[in-house]
Amino acid sequence: MIIKGFLAGVMESLVEGNRLEFREFGVFDVVKRKQKIGRNPKKASIDIVIPEKTVARFKAGRKMAKLVKESERK
Repeated sequence: MIIKGFLAGVMESLVEGNRLEFREFGVFDVVKRKQKIGRNPKKASIDIVIPEKTVARFKAGRKMAKLVKESERK
């Protein structure tokens, strides 16, 4: 129940457009991805417009990234 409440708070904060930073763990924030042109893999001559969209993003903190990288070596 505690974790569910925490995650609900994180989601609510992101919906409001806030940036959440947890020292050494990472950062959650909301970014807007620009519109871009994609390709249909079956028909490469056909361009597909991928619309602009808002997405949640997570970036690992230094300590977490270091621990994950070190675990690859084992």
